[in-house]
Amino acid sequence: MKNAINYYYNLISNDIHQQGKKYYFSVNDKNYLLMNFYGDINQLKYIYDYLITNHIYCHEIILNKSMQMITIINNEPYILLSIHCQNRKINLQDIINYTIPVDTKIKLNWYNLWCEKLDYYEYQMEQYEKKYQKLSESFTYFDGMTETAISLLNTVDLNKVKLYISHSRINSETTTIDFYNPLNFLIDTRVRNICEYIKSEFFDKKVNLFQISNYINNYNLSKEESILFLARMIYPSYYFDIYDEIVKGDIERQSLDNVIDNINDYERFLFDICKIINIKYQIPEIEWIIKM
Repeated sequence: MKNAINYYYNLISNDIHQQGKKYYFSVNDKNYLLMNFYGDINQLKYIYDYLITNHIYCHEIILNKSMQMITIINNEPYILLSIHCQNRKINLQDIINYTIPVDTKIKLNWYNLWCEKLDYYEYQMEQYEKKYQKLSESFTYFDGMTETAISLLNTVDLNKVKLYISHSRINSETTTIDFYNPLNFLIDTRVRNICEYIKSEFFDKKVNLFQISNYINNYNLSKEESILFLARMIYPSYYFDIYDEIVKGDIERQSLDNVIDNINDYERFLFDICKIINIKYQIPEIEWIIKM
């Protein structure tokens, strides 16, 4: 990789640290990250140009010697980034501060994505029922949670939902290196990041209900955004992430225990969120939550 970096970017470093398919190195006290990119290049260019034009910080994309963003190295696409931030774990305020609206004709597509994903998992579970017993035993419950989240989406007028620069994945372990990386950006509603972070905080035993209440009450969420907030909190992305890793063989089946053991507490947590939202807006009732 050292020769490729020198050839394509005219940068020479004798200290390259590899983490998977990410390569970290420094040249003249400047920090760089070379990593794979398989996303939508047109969306990346749109978001990156928007941030640069509006003087909003993100890692700088370094063009190769052909003035292209993407460099093919060993038959794989890479992008080089220059990093100018101190590395640390992000917090809720970081997410709130990086709320960047965009004017786009893109429509929110959670409904189709969640339906397609659920169909895929239901089909896959039929094939893996005997092989992954713990997944099989828990799947019906999280299948039901997903159906509830999808039903909530049907009550939202998407024409009233504003879109923002968001992230493909965020959790309580996300660092500023990942958070300000434009390769991780996408366009979505502003509640996406908050919800994924909060869900991760909950299962890490770090969640702060006061902070969540403050966010819902003080950041002018519309009724549509509030319903999306609840739907996203119900949607068990944390479960499906573990599901995927188990099937790929990346983690042991015991990793499900933390989620399964805390699901009753999570239901009570959802009940508290519903109460907070209902102070301002009357939202659709969810029978299994209001019975808590």
